[in-house]
Amino acid sequence: MNPDKNRYKSPHEQEQSPHLLAIGPLLIFTALSIYKSSIVANGLTALLWLSKVDLIFFGLLLLLVSLLAFAKNLFVRIFLHLLIILGLFAFQLQVISLTLFDMNLTLSNVIDFAPEWRWNLNFVKLHHILLFLLALLAYRVLWLRVSFRQLTALSVVALLISCVGLAPTKDPPIHLRKYVFDVRDFGTQTNGNESACAVAYPSDLAHAAMISRSKRQLLNLGSFEGRNIVLAIIESMSSVDSRRTSSIGNIFRRFDRISENGILFRNVFADYYQTSGGLVALFNGVPPLSYPKAKVPLLNAFDSQPSLPRAFADHGYKTIFLKNAPLAFENTRSYSRRIGFDFTAGFDEIERYRGKPTFTCGVVGDEHLMDESIQQVEELMRAPQPFFLSLLTTSSHVPWVDPLRRGDTEKNVFDYVDQQIERLYFGLERIGFFEKNGVLILTSDHRKPQPISYKEREKYGDWAKTRIPLLLIGKGIPKGGFDDRFLSQSDLFAKLESLLNPSAELSPYAIYVDHYSRLVWQDQPKSNFALFLPKDLGQREYSGTVGGTCLSWKALPPPNAKIIEQDIHEQRAAHQENFDSKAIKCNMQVKGEVSWQEGHNGVLMRAYRGTDMSGLLDEESPRFIGKQVLKNFSQIEPDKLGLPKEAMILEFETGVYIPEDGIYWFSIQSEQGGCLNVNDQIIIDANEDTDGGDIWGHAKMKRGPQRVLIRTHSTGTSPVRILWAKKPDRQYWTRSRDKQWVPVPDNYLFEPVPLP
Repeated sequence: MNPDKNRYKSPHEQEQSPHLLAIGPLLIFTALSIYKSSIVANGLTALLWLSKVDLIFFGLLLLLVSLLAFAKNLFVRIFLHLLIILGLFAFQLQVISLTLFDMNLTLSNVIDFAPEWRWNLNFVKLHHILLFLLALLAYRVLWLRVSFRQLTALSVVALLISCVGLAPTKDPPIHLRKYVFDVRDFGTQTNGNESACAVAYPSDLAHAAMISRSKRQLLNLGSFEGRNIVLAIIESMSSVDSRRTSSIGNIFRRFDRISENGILFRNVFADYYQTSGGLVALFNGVPPLSYPKAKVPLLNAFDSQPSLPRAFADHGYKTIFLKNAPLAFENTRSYSRRIGFDFTAGFDEIERYRGKPTFTCGVVGDEHLMDESIQQVEELMRAPQPFFLSLLTTSSHVPWVDPLRRGDTEKNVFDYVDQQIERLYFGLERIGFFEKNGVLILTSDHRKPQPISYKEREKYGDWAKTRIPLLLIGKGIPKGGFDDRFLSQSDLFAKLESLLNPSAELSPYAIYVDHYSRLVWQDQPKSNFALFLPKDLGQREYSGTVGGTCLSWKALPPPNAKIIEQDIHEQRAAHQENFDSKAIKCNMQVKGEVSWQEGHNGVLMRAYRGTDMSGLLDEESPRFIGKQVLKNFSQIEPDKLGLPKEAMILEFETGVYIPEDGIYWFSIQSEQGGCLNVNDQIIIDANEDTDGGDIWGHAKMKRGPQRVLIRTHSTGTSPVRILWAKKPDRQYWTRSRDKQWVPVPDNYLFEPVPLP
């Protein structure tokens, strides 16, 4: 009997004959599960919860393989083959996200990160690819002969296994929640059942913002007044790796020795899981909770808020920000300038970095940043003006790359970083920084993106994911001491004077933002957060969500929920008012009625002398140069249009045909910003220097022609590109990927014809 022919016969016709079942997917599933076991979770309960997602995938794969063996139709078999391969890929993605990032990516998260796939490929190692290829190979060549009766039993078992994994149960222990697949979360960013919307966003925005400002002080220098301050922000430095901080790990041995020269704060937590949120917490003094009109990315949402550099400037300080990564990353250049740093420099600006070997993220090792910082501090000390210098390291950013080439492991990388902390401390000591009344504040931006160990959970509970060290060294600061008061990263400088007063309360509560929404199609971004209270010693997490004008708790609210809700709403109201008041008004208005006529494709361009875009401009203005209709709008080169080679304002008016209702994104690529008005509504309002010469905004659009006004700077020689993300709704577009932006088709642009 030919088994190949037998494979495609009806199962009922071959009940007693051998049948074929692919076991490759099952073998590779087992290998992935073993690989995932690197997540530390002791105890039977933890093991069962971690196995929940494994049961679901195992049961579904088993069921698909059984159906494949039953299938007779060729197209059905091809479809099942594809489902099995996609299932293997999905499970491997889940395993990699847990083991590398300590987070369980849902479907929406995966799509959300899709625009950054080139950067995320840095985290995929050779063994990940080999594991998936092994799955496909095993799937292709490994077969097991079973009878029809055995297949039937196998299918029933598969259904039972999947049902066990999907069965509704009580909520898992909080420290395991991120590892558990819940069918309720699939494709969403929030977990569990949210309560009804809490206290509404304050209707009196100005009043709420005033209350928030009266309550919150960004900088309290006190006895630190006039002292030079260096803030060293160490990428991914975690409490667990410092023996003196946590009594657990022992990687930062040099840091521990140095900490004996000052006060080591052991109950400090980060406000976010990435660098951008850490910068907002430190430099804006608030947890990075979104507010209704908040921008994406995160730093753009907070560059209009009150800032630490401006607060230092009010006290007569010079402010400096240094890093060894490019300032263009995450829009740091624009953010650091807009929040008021007098001087900012990164990978592209600092001469010392030229020609040096590069490592993780394509940047030089932290040693060069430390040397540059020491040199700048030495020069600044010669001036009478006090200074605040902040430096941000990069070498401990994932993926791990050891600059000392001892092997790219977490331990080696953090040991290298530990050496650079020592380099900074002794370098400052050598130039007399501490003797001349200087203060070193050393902390982290966030905990490392690695799974939480059993010992961490046992010691810290839910707070483990936030724990970072804080060290304060300087003349007059007690040496060798510990401070175990409850301190939020965002309260550091507001409580600076209180750090030296052991009886003062530091933070009444702490907020850790799990996710600042990166979902760019949302008009009102959402933030998931965890709240901790000192009386619980951070052992219990109160989970909530803010979005638009709403705050909701996912389970039981904290005991003093009403007070905390009011604080959060007032803070977000202040953010919104600051954003609205500091927006630069382009003062663009549509004038008169126009019509759109078929065959009149093009864009009306007007040119004006000068650089001020904020005034009302029209053809009667003495600044008016001339106008013409452009038929090609994908890239405008002013010097080819007969315009003078001088600083000018270009204004474009057109009707953009919208093919279907939805949210559309527009990008203006120009040297010095631009403005976009859609249907007499300002969408882009950035009349100042932009990071990379590229700004963008979005609007809800209705099908049909929509009147659009665009205003940009031009020197007369630099080209201007105006692009759009033309597909509506759930589409992801980032300003850093040109391929995800396309020029508006010329036949979608209509010249405005004034009505009589």
